[in-house]
Amino acid sequence: METGTLISGAEGTILQISSNPTVSADPYLPYVGFEGSLSFNSNIKIDGTTPYIISTDIQNGNGEVLSTGHTATILIEFSAAVEVVGTPKIRLEIVAGNTGLKRYASYLNGSETSVLTFQ
Repeated sequence: METGTLISGAEGTILQISSNPTVSADPYLPYVGFEGSLSFNSNIKIDGTTPYIISTDIQNGNGEVLSTGHTATILIEFSAAVEVVGTPKIRLEIVAGNTGLKRYASYLNGSETSVLTFQ
């Protein structure tokens, strides 16, 4: 196997990961295209494209204007599957007469798909 050397810009030691790291890591990396290199394994794909919102849809079941006590389901479609970490919320500003109310739609499901559902 042909290898190159990993050069760190500062003095130090790179150790193998373990509960008690004492063994130095092998700093030799295979050249691009050679066995053991990342490019040799064709199963690796790096997608640097950030998903973006394609569409949003508010569903309330019957198509009527929402009023107090009604629940709306909000669908957000992305250009690619997204992973949800935590419990995100969407802030909604609701105009009622001359006052603006702030409410939140909570995340329901859709992690690792391209459509997230909030309610």
